[in-house]
Amino acid sequence: MRVFGELRRRNVFKVSVGYSILVWLLVRLFNSVSSILGADERAVQIFALLLILGFPVIVLFAWAYEITPEGLKPTSQVEKTQSITRETGRKLNVIVLALLAVATVVLLVEYVL
Repeated sequence: MRVFGELRRRNVFKVSVGYSILVWLLVRLFNSVSSILGADERAVQIFALLLILGFPVIVLFAWAYEITPEGLKPTSQVEKTQSITRETGRKLNVIVLALLAVATVVLLVEYVL
């Protein structure tokens, strides 16, 4: 149970959800634009694969680093009393909600058209 608490404290879940939504949106966008660019289906697959392979990197990055007023620092160098993970978590909530709103608009546009 301590691991999940630490994942939550470090905002790893929020970063994971945000990255997943962003990847979905980027793949949809690239898939739509690929015919205009003259890219084939293979290019879309490679693009999607690269973004999917980036997921573990992003998760490890969210685990290992923390955003501080001075910039990114390794989590081990930030004291828990000086941590601003709550503020960062609120900002991530806004980002995830904005990405969800964009994804909803994309789905509604595709459904209507």
